[in-house]
Amino acid sequence: MVTIALFGGGQTQTRGETSLRISATVADKDDNILGDLEPICLRAVAAWEAEFVKAGLKIVPPPERQKEYARLSGQLQAIGLRYKAELPRGATSLLMKVTDGSVLVEVYDKIGKKIGDIPDDKTSSALRDALKQTFQFAISPDHDGVIALL
Repeated sequence: MVTIALFGGGQTQTRGETSLRISATVADKDDNILGDLEPICLRAVAAWEAEFVKAGLKIVPPPERQKEYARLSGQLQAIGLRYKAELPRGATSLLMKVTDGSVLVEVYDKIGKKIGDIPDDKTSSALRDALKQTFQFAISPDHDGVIALL
């Protein structure tokens, strides 16, 4: 049995499995807003895992993160196929990374050589908007980014 104290008093109890999602805004000691708790925690976990991987530990992501990776990869693939004419010639795969709401997609050819980045100075506003609207708040389930095949 799990007992959870509720803000403002009271409590709730549940039996068996339960999930709890905490929604909170994080502020520093001077009340400057740092962001929402969930993305801050997810980025911290990704950073820790990256350090473990660098140290040689193998980490198998849980099923929820595997599903999220597949979802983001599918979205990236759909955008890549829709705007394929704007990608560098010979593009066969994309690697997306999101840093502080900024989306960068690396473009690779069939032998795995990086052949470009998007967005760049030639990227249409439609492609820029598609990437931004789809991924600006995404938190990669893999510290190396999300890959999509074209």
